[in-house]
Amino acid sequence: MKPKMELKIVKRIVLIGFTVVCLCIILSAATKLDLFAYIGIGLAAATMIFWGIFGRCPACGKFLRRSSSKFCRHCGQPISWK
Repeated sequence: MKPKMELKIVKRIVLIGFTVVCLCIILSAATKLDLFAYIGIGLAAATMIFWGIFGRCPACGKFLRRSSSKFCRHCGQPISWK
């Protein structure tokens, strides 16, 4: 069974996740607290897993490597990010 979620929502969640990861890295460097680094690493891993599960072509269900592709590289169907 293919997980179903609109690609525009998936893309937004991934962008928000990596934005928070960048903020955690900045906070870790600024405060010298390792806790922020660990949170950032965990969130980066969770975001990548999320993209691996939900970043798929709606037509064939195969993994989309990039979030800017206009067509699925496997089946050739147009990808709607809007």
